[in-house]
Amino acid sequence: MNAILKTVRFSLILGFILYLMYLSLKYFFLPIFLFIIILKLFRMIKVKFKSNNKKTFNNKESKINEIDDDIIDGEFKDLE
Repeated sequence: MNAILKTVRFSLILGFILYLMYLSLKYFFLPIFLFIIILKLFRMIKVKFKSNNKKTFNNKESKINEIDDDIIDGEFKDLE
């Protein structure tokens, strides 16, 4: 009888700990799994993402214009 009570108590404690882990980790792992599934779906449909690292320039002028487009120019008032 004592062994049965120990087994029931152990299983209740283990179940409670696993339930608490489930409650806390489902908000962490569920978005990760959804993200992985969505990326695999995009690979299946062959979606190409836009990448800025693979820029090619045909001549020097287009390279200068591209560099100028990346610069943010602003005017500031003098504080006196």
